[in-house]
Amino acid sequence: MKILHVISQRPDSTGSGVYLQAILRESFARGHSNSLIAAVNTDTLLETATLWTENTSLVTFGTEELDFPLPGMSDVMPYPSSVFSSLSSSQIRKYEKVFLAKLSEQIASFSPDIIHSHHLWLLTALIGRYFPDIPLVTNCHGSDLRQFRICPSLQQRVKEGCRNIDLIFALTESQRDEIISLFGHNTERISICGSGFNDALFEFKEKVPPPPIHVTYCGKLSRAKGVPWLLQAMYRLRNIPFHLNIVGGVTGAEGKECLQLAKRLEKKVTMHGPLSQSNLALLLQESHVLVLPSFYEGLPLVILEALACGCRVVTTDLPGCRIIAEKIDRNIITSVPLPRLHTIDTPFAQDEESFIDALQDGLENTFQKCIQDSLPGKGDIARYMSQFTWQEIFTTIECGYNSLHH
Repeated sequence: MKILHVISQRPDSTGSGVYLQAILRESFARGHSNSLIAAVNTDTLLETATLWTENTSLVTFGTEELDFPLPGMSDVMPYPSSVFSSLSSSQIRKYEKVFLAKLSEQIASFSPDIIHSHHLWLLTALIGRYFPDIPLVTNCHGSDLRQFRICPSLQQRVKEGCRNIDLIFALTESQRDEIISLFGHNTERISICGSGFNDALFEFKEKVPPPPIHVTYCGKLSRAKGVPWLLQAMYRLRNIPFHLNIVGGVTGAEGKECLQLAKRLEKKVTMHGPLSQSNLALLLQESHVLVLPSFYEGLPLVILEALACGCRVVTTDLPGCRIIAEKIDRNIITSVPLPRLHTIDTPFAQDEESFIDALQDGLENTFQKCIQDSLPGKGDIARYMSQFTWQEIFTTIECGYNSLHH
């Protein structure tokens, strides 16, 4: 089968980029032909090895034709980016014009049997409007639903094009229900496929027992990810023997805020910047705890990756995180109650202090488990994680391809 994969941002650096690369890798392994359309900024260099196909076509931002940075599906990205809610109507027209030209070129030369897009957003809607005769499947990653809610001026444009999606892959049942509520799709057109991890990279290795307790955060350095409140909770725990590793790029005012808060931890924190998947795997294999204090997530890949490496996890009580926790020994994952949110990922100011308290309690309890109890064993981890491999996830996706192709 010939599959054209389409993503409107960099095909790396974020969870959806990792997801895309995994699908490409599995698709090649099963004998399919693959082509890719993605987007970059002018100063971006992508390694061919990360793309899994030489048949790659890139839309470049920061050029005369697209004279603004690449718009990210999150408002804070690990690289220079625009914000969709701030784009002018002229910029939206330029965005669609260039992507439409790239799509037309690739479809004419590659003649795909299936188009597999990522995000229920403008690019997928564009495909649905202009190429309705080619079967279209789309992965929802969660950030797209957030954009839909915060960009009311673009909602009708997105809904109209997305009506022509033949099959949507949702991460969880709660995400499926949200898609139905926002887009009006029938349940029959939505398949729950979940998320996976690369078991060739993220594998269990025996850890050096604490102290110190090695704690890792991996993600964007932003308020939506809960990082400022995490750093305040860690500062309160500074007398406990831990070392915090922060993985992720620093951009914009929110990134600078996180840097300032991290400086208070002095030698107890290491800022790694962005890491490759292989280097992240090495770091998680040395870590005892992964912490993810986000206010909004789909089904976080990094939790699966950390669990596969034998880490305990402290995370906010989000639907996607809850799905994982229900399938894993409750002793390994600690859920922290979310504060009240007055937007989709912004807490009420009066609840911020109680959220820091909750993070502090969750972390402190997990630290005690790391020191007093034995760490998760290889047999336990293997038993839990077999259901989350990319091979299993792609089997569901391939069934969707086959149902449409035949």
